[in-house]
Amino acid sequence: MHTNCKVLEKRVFHDPEVINWLEDHDVLTILGDTTLDTEDYPATTALKKVYGQAGNVPFTVVWLPDGSRHDLLGMFNKDDLKTVLAPLEE
Repeated sequence: MHTNCKVLEKRVFHDPEVINWLEDHDVLTILGDTTLDTEDYPATTALKKVYGQAGNVPFTVVWLPDGSRHDLLGMFNKDDLKTVLAPLEE
């Protein structure tokens, strides 16, 4: 896994506040390691085909219940994630 992905995972997705918020709002999180841009890795192939983003790490896709998609490219913090997920509070 790419170093930036590990930092993002530790600083955002392992943060107790983020964990509690995601659980309280029934948010499903899925981790796919696309560090290697090769046809041998299904996650890489799928992300490239569907989102055109394989090899761009970190790459976070957020789908909201209304069907809207938000892409977070590169590093972000928990406040950035909460901003994208703000409609869940309404």
